Amino acid sequence: MAFESRMPISDVKVFDMIATDILWYHHNCKSPDIEKLLSVRDHLSTLSYNLASISADLKTRYNGSYYIRKIETAKAKQGFMTKGRNMSQSETDSIVSSAEFLKTEIEAEADSYKVDLLLKQVNKILDAMGQRIAFARAEEINSRRQGSNM
Repeated sequence: MAFESRMPISDVKVFDMIATDILWYHHNCKSPDIEKLLSVRDHLSTLSYNLASISADLKTRYNGSYYIRKIETAKAKQGFMTKGRNMSQSETDSIVSSAEFLKTEIEAEADSYKVDLLLKQVNKILDAMGQRIAFARAEEINSRRQGSNM
């Protein structure tokens, strides 16, 4: 199942808006239009907050699925032992019988890591945008000084 198909619609929209802003920046990063760069940076900053919120929700989901798997495995192990199986066989059988819970946990963990990685990259791009804006402002100030000295 694709990662985005497990996300609520509003979360998928956040990912799309982030991609749109990053693509715009990629194509226009050397633009002298500081106001537009500031506007896109501000928008991306708010999306970064939304992404952090999504990340927190996914971590909660991952933690919940971890404990559900542990509980289900322990219940299955106890059930097998009650039926007369030895401890090592019960342990093995309980892991096999709770495979679906493990799959859910692994998917939740992958989603959490993916969003964390995306959040880190968005923050790096925000830093780059800040540097680009500072450079553009410095160039603008220098060109005004040179124009007034003539």
